[in-house]
Parts: sequence; C-alpha cells; structure tokens
Amino acid sequence: MTRGALYHQFRDKADLFAAVAETVQAEVADRITSGAESDGTVDAMTALYAGVRRFLEACADPAVERILLLDGPAVLGWQAWRDLADRYGLGLLQHGLQAAMDAGAITPQPVEPLAHVLIGALDECALYIARAVDPAAARQQCIAILQQLLDGLGPHAGRRS
Repeated sequence: MTRGALYHQFRDKADLFAAVAETVQAEVADRITSGAESDGTVDAMTALYAGVRRFLEACADPAVERILLLDGPAVLGWQAWRDLADRYGLGLLQHGLQAAMDAGAITPQPVEPLAHVLIGALDECALYIARAVDPAAARQQCIAILQQLLDGLGPHAGRRS
C-alpha cells in the first residue's frame, strides 16, 4: 500500500496508530473470551483466574506489549489509552465479577468501582512484566498475587475466628 493510499484512510500516523491499537485491544479481548469458551470453565472464580492469566499471557506477545503497553500511553495519551482499555476490558471484568458475586464466591459490592480497581492492578502487572528482567517469572508472580487479591474478595476472606 502506498503512503497516499494509507493516509487517505487515516489523517496521520497517530490516527493510524489508534486504529492499530484498537484492533490489538479487540484481539486481546477475543483471546480472553474465546479461551473461556474453549476450556469449558463453568465456575465463576475459575473463569476470573483464567481471564487474568489469559490477559497477562496476551500482553506477553511482543506486538501487544509494544503497541498497548509501551507505545500506547505515549502515542494515544493517557486518557485515550485508558478509554480504549476500558472499552474492551472493563466490561469483561465487570461481567466476570458480577458472575462471581451471583455465585456467592465474591462478597456483593459495587461492581463498577471494583472492576476499575482490579483493571488498574491488571494493567500495572502487565507493565511490570513488560519491563521485568525475567518476564516469565514476573508473570507467574503477578498471577499468584492477583489470584490472592481475588480470593480476598470472597465472603469468608479476612474473617477472624
């Protein structure tokens, strides 16, 4: 494709990057949801754990890492980057949290702020892993920590006997 044909579709490089980032973000969301469908997960908490793992594994893809984690905030600007992540990931997370609440695995609470807190933790883990000397080890550590956070939302978490 020639540069002229490309810019006929996009105003500039930033507009082109935004379109690419949107496509990559949609692909990550698809990896999360298609993975849940293929493994036959029925337990709400197991589905949340698997979604966390799939998200962090998707972010390990060099293209995803570069486009969404490293270049995305700088090129798109923080708010546009956040809006993009929210458009694809926040709804998935809210749905998973609500399902876990409905199943009694998580103490009922306002889903929207909880999802924002957890998506912040997921994004920070993804960024931490992207910059880690040993990304595979960092990913396993983050998965374990995020699972503990999710476990802490259960109805019996934090109760003293």
